[in-house]
Amino acid sequence: FQSALQVGKRVRNETEISHGAVSHSLAALEIIESFGNVDLRNARITIIGVNKLTADILKFLQNKGAKMVFLANRSQIKAHYLADPLGIKVYTLDEKQEFLAQTDILISATSAPHLIIRKEDIPEQKRLLAIDLAFPRDIDSRLSELPNVQLYNIRDVEKKVRENIDVRGAEVEKAEAIIEEEILE
Repeated sequence: FQSALQVGKRVRNETEISHGAVSHSLAALEIIESFGNVDLRNARITIIGVNKLTADILKFLQNKGAKMVFLANRSQIKAHYLADPLGIKVYTLDEKQEFLAQTDILISATSAPHLIIRKEDIPEQKRLLAIDLAFPRDIDSRLSELPNVQLYNIRDVEKKVRENIDVRGAEVEKAEAIIEEEILE
């Protein structure tokens, strides 16, 4: 048993088999972190929607030191249930002009059948990183036409997940070689 633990540790340390996000929530975080000038401790982050995906993102953000996180949802009761234990401010979707004015990073993942955020909701010079994890889309694709907006959608996030899975897959041979070496030893 001890040997198995040591082999597992060696595989994790000597290969890339455990690197890279394979969930949508972690992949979205990787995209955010890939922007060199993003400081999660000072960024104002708004998450739209209450579900397992957004709950995971909230936890990951807090673990990374994010302090200014807001949660917006159609139902305030659901939003407070998720936000209150984490000390997060809650907005309704009717207050989107207010929370969008304060937002540096926007993550949306609702089950709405229509757009939640339209191009007209974002001021022309607003700097914004937006990640749309919904299908159908929550965020108007025309936001990418704005000069200071970076928009990612669910396809971009899934591409990131696939890339990370491919990297892990390429490391399997290295991991197997380490395991064989340890078995012989």
